[in-house]
Amino acid sequence: MNHKLIFLDVDGTLCDETGRVPESAKQAITQAQQAGHQFFLCTGRTKGEITDELLGLNFRGMIGAGGGYCEVDGEVILHETLPQTELLEMLAYFRAENIAYYLQSSEELIASSDLRETLSELLLQNSGGNPDILDSVQWFFDLLKDETNVDYQQMEKICFVNNKVPYQEIYQRFHPYFAVIPTTTSHFGADSGEVSVKGLSKKTAIEFLLNHLQVNIEDTIAFGDGHNDGEMFEAVGLSVAMGNASDSLKVLADGVTSHINQDGLAHGLKKYVLN
Repeated sequence: MNHKLIFLDVDGTLCDETGRVPESAKQAITQAQQAGHQFFLCTGRTKGEITDELLGLNFRGMIGAGGGYCEVDGEVILHETLPQTELLEMLAYFRAENIAYYLQSSEELIASSDLRETLSELLLQNSGGNPDILDSVQWFFDLLKDETNVDYQQMEKICFVNNKVPYQEIYQRFHPYFAVIPTTTSHFGADSGEVSVKGLSKKTAIEFLLNHLQVNIEDTIAFGDGHNDGEMFEAVGLSVAMGNASDSLKVLADGVTSHINQDGLAHGLKKYVLN
């Protein structure tokens, strides 16, 4: 069998709701790597949000910021940033409407002054008041820096954490300038969302990477669970949805594995890669 390039979404696919990688997934990835297969992260996260645990998996590279960033063999081959004028207009709007947010770049995560409090409230509310939810995201809080002396020209993405303004209103206001999608983190709430460079996606980044590496689409596989993974599935030869994915994504996939909390990625790799 030809060696494959395997693209892994992070949250809900590689990482569970606590942000950790199940041990079964680590073992299956190592086994696949030893068999000659190569892995790329393919995520909405920017490089600044990639934890040491993920870096320790020794992937060949990553697609980040929902398609605005691509790194392979230690070389950055694609790096797009948000247009600064429109970005500053959006941030002024968020501040005026008391919408919390965090900015993402390859180097760091920058939090609005109200993000930690707003996010904690929403996480507790949307988890039924489970206090353990805050412990599970402490790794994320630890990454955040305050919004002082920010180089706004380097920002690749924004996530807004919001229960003040309907999502659709934010979408209508800013989608002419940015790619705006609903949040891929369910605990953030239905009116939260993600903002990235318009015209880019996981699909466009994969196509760019495959052209750079001169790899055929038939030798690629992707695993995902979120609504933004549908485009990723269009760019690969074989697509696999996690058991925790929505029914609409499962319909688009060539195969479905089990839930992430039931060793879904490990089972998927064994079935579609290591068989």
